[in-house]
Amino acid sequence: MLGKPKRGVLALLILGAIGCGLGVLIVQFRACSSAIAARNIAYQASTGVRALGTAARQMLADGKMPATAEWTPRGRACDQPGRYFPFDAKHWQMPPWSELGFSPSTDGDDVPVDGIYYQFRITRPTPGEVLVEARGDLDCDGTFSRFAQTVTKDSTSPLLTPSDARE
Repeated sequence: MLGKPKRGVLALLILGAIGCGLGVLIVQFRACSSAIAARNIAYQASTGVRALGTAARQMLADGKMPATAEWTPRGRACDQPGRYFPFDAKHWQMPPWSELGFSPSTDGDDVPVDGIYYQFRITRPTPGEVLVEARGDLDCDGTFSRFAQTVTKDSTSPLLTPSDARE
């Protein structure tokens, strides 16, 4: 037959349960805040692609063809400290970025960014067509999420989002 639990043991059990509950809340908070940060970063990339698409379409309508650009910044964000590219204005002060008036220097609320998680690229798949893209590997698992938009002087495709295709 068990006797009454001692107050000290009961207090330890209660503190343990509270600690366990707080631990679960902290883990859930971290997971939630990471998901919110990822959504904000993806929003910045999608906004960037839309801005590039709009500017490229205007250039095409004016009879000009934007220059192409390989993935900018170069390299892999996952190889950088903090797993992002430090913002460097010189990347965006040369064509085609400068002629399109594009720089991922702010978030959606015009707050300056310290780093860039996505790379941007401009290609010409066919004559008269421009493809603007952003890609990023936020969890550094080797799988890129990609945003893309195809533009001609007369049309702009719907934004291709990570749920549509992965690189």
